[in-house]
Amino acid sequence: MRHFTVFFGVLAVLCVTTGAYAIETRQDGNDLLERCEGITKSPVIDSYDSGWCLGFITGMTTMGLSTPDSPFHICSPKDFTLGQGARIIVKYLKDHPAELHYQDALLAMWALQEAFPCPPQPAP
Repeated sequence: MRHFTVFFGVLAVLCVTTGAYAIETRQDGNDLLERCEGITKSPVIDSYDSGWCLGFITGMTTMGLSTPDSPFHICSPKDFTLGQGARIIVKYLKDHPAELHYQDALLAMWALQEAFPCPPQPAP
């Protein structure tokens, strides 16, 4: 009986900690909006989330600019700033609440592509 109690005690702890971890690591539009919205306000609200958001935008724009043959390519101007990217993404997320369940990276690329579309490529 003692082994049975220990087993269920360990199982309960694993279930609780696994569920908490899953909540913290959701990577959808809801999380992205929550983390990036503070950058668009003055003063900046949360330095950790703001830093995370700016790093995320850096990764997204680097990927979008360096993959010209990819469906995720963007054509942003040379004077593009990370703050501008944050405002573009936050606006997109607020304008498309029905899409917030999609993955954060996908939503960010859609927002940046909508703001900075690339000219059509000539047919080979």
